[in-house]
Amino acid sequence: ANEDFVASFSNYGQKSVDIFAPGYRILSSTPGNNYASYSGTSMAAPVVSGVAAMVWSRYPELSAVELKALLLDSARRYPELLVKKPSSPETLVPFSALSISGGMVDAEAAFETIASK
Repeated sequence: ANEDFVASFSNYGQKSVDIFAPGYRILSSTPGNNYASYSGTSMAAPVVSGVAAMVWSRYPELSAVELKALLLDSARRYPELLVKKPSSPETLVPFSALSISGGMVDAEAAFETIASK
């Protein structure tokens, strides 16, 4: 089990969270030409947005609905991975049970998926 794969403060749910993205200890630029490490949705959401932007820049004909479906369908899945449940860290649960897609955003897989259609 990779118990630290999901941050203890993560939101989760197969009805409320679409996809996971790296959002823990992400290096970000700060004023004064410096860098600092941050964690949270404010770090994870830009990762998903960046993947969406890359795909859409190559395939601008995709609607928002199609792009979202592509990202969810191409998410990297870890079928055997057990992680600490964010609301109950003493409990291990399948990573796939924590979001609608059951996976982590994957830019390479998104491009491979759309290219194969």
